[in-house]
Amino acid sequence: MIVSSLAGLPLLLMLDPLATFQRAAAAARGLYFGLSLVPGLLLPAILVLCAVAPVVWCSRICPLGYGLELLGRLRREKPRAVFLRTRRHLLAGLAVGIPVGLLGRWWIRSRSQQADVPILPPGAKDAETFAAACIRCYACVQVCPTRVLRPIGLAGRSPAQWFQPEVVCSATAAAAEGYCTETCTNCSNVCPTGAIRPLSLPQKRQRKIATAEVIRSACLAWSDGQYCMVCQEFCPYHAIETDEDAQGLPRPIIRADRCRGCGFCFHVCPAIREGKAIRLHGLAEQADIDDGYADLFAARASR
Repeated sequence: MIVSSLAGLPLLLMLDPLATFQRAAAAARGLYFGLSLVPGLLLPAILVLCAVAPVVWCSRICPLGYGLELLGRLRREKPRAVFLRTRRHLLAGLAVGIPVGLLGRWWIRSRSQQADVPILPPGAKDAETFAAACIRCYACVQVCPTRVLRPIGLAGRSPAQWFQPEVVCSATAAAAEGYCTETCTNCSNVCPTGAIRPLSLPQKRQRKIATAEVIRSACLAWSDGQYCMVCQEFCPYHAIETDEDAQGLPRPIIRADRCRGCGFCFHVCPAIREGKAIRLHGLAEQADIDDGYADLFAARASR
């Protein structure tokens, strides 16, 4: 019951047996990155625990299982005796669980203030809500066609965000990978918990998940005086405009009011001296942009 009283903590969602079995099955099909296997190691731990103490998971740790067992006791035994014994368990669990839970929540919140703002899948509301609702089943990771959704480990994340799936733009991804494509809503369609809310294609194209920034010291146009507007050429949302230097050389400027944070500009950026000349910044809460480009995509698709 002590553990049951802490079940609201986001980290315990990773202990859900159904999600753990799904992780193990997907790993067997080779659909995962290596980091996603870490929560999957909980499966053998659960099996060993149940071998030592049968049904302890469902009868003592899972709140739903404990509640069902309590109903069964009420049918088999005298309700008053069951109530008195259960009341003692509840009071003991609350006496220990509430202070520990509050301490854990304070610790998680303090770590969250120091953590980086994650780039979440389109359809997630905000970082705290997503971390609390996501059970790390990685169904979204499995269906992402560009492999831009990946599990994140511990570095730069609060405990509530450990091993959650995030948008990770990769400089080494293949040509067809590495950004959140404007023609896909797969992740929002398969999420079983509502951590990623369903989006239609027009809604997806209006959803802002991050903001891109040009790192001028690394940019070939800004720093080296070379002609390079690759990011502008490939931006699907026309969010990159030009600024000309004294010689008329164009240099990229990102319009935050149009940028969706899809990461395509990062993916195609050819800069290598200091790494990519594009940086993506996550948002405290995702927003919607209505600039007419969703209608433009729809018109293109109908041709």
